[in-house]
Amino acid sequence: MKAAGLATLLCLVALVPARAQDGVGNEDVPPTDLATLLERAEARYPALRANEAAVRAARARLDEARFSPFFQIDAQGGLTIAPRAEGTPIFSNQDQLPLDNGWAPVAEIGVRGAIPLYTFGKLRNAWRAGRAGVRAAELDAERSRARLRYDVRRAYFALQLALDIRQMIREGRGQLDRAVRKLDELIAEGDPDVNPMDRFRLRAALAEVDARSSQAERLEASSRAALETLTGETSVRIPDCPIAPVVLDDAALSDADPSSRPELGMLDALLEARRAAVEIQRGSYGPDVGLGFTAGISWGPGITDQENPFVSDAANRPSLGAGLVMRWSLDFVGQTYRVRRARA
Repeated sequence: MKAAGLATLLCLVALVPARAQDGVGNEDVPPTDLATLLERAEARYPALRANEAAVRAARARLDEARFSPFFQIDAQGGLTIAPRAEGTPIFSNQDQLPLDNGWAPVAEIGVRGAIPLYTFGKLRNAWRAGRAGVRAAELDAERSRARLRYDVRRAYFALQLALDIRQMIREGRGQLDRAVRKLDELIAEGDPDVNPMDRFRLRAALAEVDARSSQAERLEASSRAALETLTGETSVRIPDCPIAPVVLDDAALSDADPSSRPELGMLDALLEARRAAVEIQRGSYGPDVGLGFTAGISWGPGITDQENPFVSDAANRPSLGAGLVMRWSLDFVGQTYRVRRARA
């Protein structure tokens, strides 16, 4: 029999059919397939909710860059009291600060703003950076979802593998025990074709099988813990079927192209945003040109209203105007360093 006999016995054990069997205590739990586990994981995973919030925030920043510059309108108002004053632009019997007179309220309200017309590319590149931010947030959400699905699949197939290995060991270990007993009988009978070393080899094989069984138990426990953490299912029973090859169609292989990975898309979006930031700083060398407008009125009933348009009357003054306005920072030295910082 010698070494050839031992090899034959081990081959017989290896050929025992393997079936995926769940651990003890899960018989009453209905089986859950991989698609259901993936759906439950995506429904409860907090990182996906955080990614969705990040996408909404990025879209809000883009909308802010699109619309906020055209609604830069300020309103101001005030209410105070001032000494009464009477007279005309050419005569008054009161001094410049008649504190001894009675006091009366003075109110003022006004509005002013500007609509940008040309900003030397600053607005256009702000929109460009906002679009890149939305793209990066969407790709980050896609990356998190792909990572979650990968972790669930890895835990699912690891559990399936662990259950198959344990079932195979349970069915095959008995044959090894019978082989050891048969070998002991042949040695006791003094069979000249039996090598006593085969007995030690079989014992070593049994110890190796027990070690692999412990590893399979550890793999099963860790896989179940991972599935429980990811899906929230406290007791998972997978379908009772042997491990089968996973068939990938052309679309799946195309999605696996490294150039389509979300990480690369996020990097491209980051570079696009940085380029837009550089262009914004370059555009800051030029002025911002827009259409400005203002309107307001002040009213002081205790002060004589001077209706002459050439006389300044702060207490009773209506105002209305619109026209082209310009705002230009002449800090070219500092702007040069800001451009260098953006390009770094």
